[in-house]
Amino acid sequence: MAMIDNDLVCNFKKCRKRLVNNAWVTSCSHTFCDEDGTREFSKALVCPACETNLSGKHDIVRHDLQPADQYKSMILAGLKPEIIMEIASRAIAFWTYQSHQEKLFHEYSSNKNKESRNKLEHYYEQLVNKLQAEIKSVKVDLTSKMKELSETKQRFNEISEQHQEKSRQHQKLQIMYDTLRRRSINPAALEEVPPKPAIPTSKSSQFQIPFGSASFGSNRHSQSSIIEMPKNQKVVSCHNSPIHVEGESFVLRPYPTPVAHQETEENFSTRFTLHMNTPNSK
Repeated sequence: MAMIDNDLVCNFKKCRKRLVNNAWVTSCSHTFCDEDGTREFSKALVCPACETNLSGKHDIVRHDLQPADQYKSMILAGLKPEIIMEIASRAIAFWTYQSHQEKLFHEYSSNKNKESRNKLEHYYEQLVNKLQAEIKSVKVDLTSKMKELSETKQRFNEISEQHQEKSRQHQKLQIMYDTLRRRSINPAALEEVPPKPAIPTSKSSQFQIPFGSASFGSNRHSQSSIIEMPKNQKVVSCHNSPIHVEGESFVLRPYPTPVAHQETEENFSTRFTLHMNTPNSK
């Protein structure tokens, strides 16, 4: 841009700005802006660009880059044409050198930028390849996960259907169980049964009645049925009829029906004999 505008730039490394109004020019063919030249040359008479000693009287010159017309008329007035041409040729050589250095600087910057760009391209190519590999791996994992999810959903649906079927079976069994339980309950068992009067168990208030048949022989007394009766109760009995106590309940413990067999007259006469035994009182 400076070459197109025919403007020189400051040769200080950290400046590099265009020279417009004033500039410092050295005998080593370097130029600096007014700010950088004033600051550096006040410290030491050394070129900030190439560190050349500038101790001569005309080694450092401060120029006005936009001189007045009177200055242009008087600066070379009275000089021979050979001197004027020599001064002009040296000035043009200085400007050509500065332009060439600026071109080299831009080429150096361009090459450096290219190297940096190539490094960045290589880095980002590796990064893109890595990311593409990761994306491919993630896609494969996603596909496998989707397949697993589909299989899991299918198993879930199957288990859900089995659960619903088991629930229906359970409800049916529960209904059957409740129905059978209601049928097995006797409504009469739920009603309160009045308590029966207690039967005295004292030996002084009861007696034993052996009840049996002739088929038991001599063991009639030991194996006969025992009827426990309360004391002072009237007993009504007859042949081939159960014993009943008026006004009170009784306990009857019958033995199995005897087996029929041939009887003698003696056994037949004593078959329906009722023996009354009075309990011993203490």
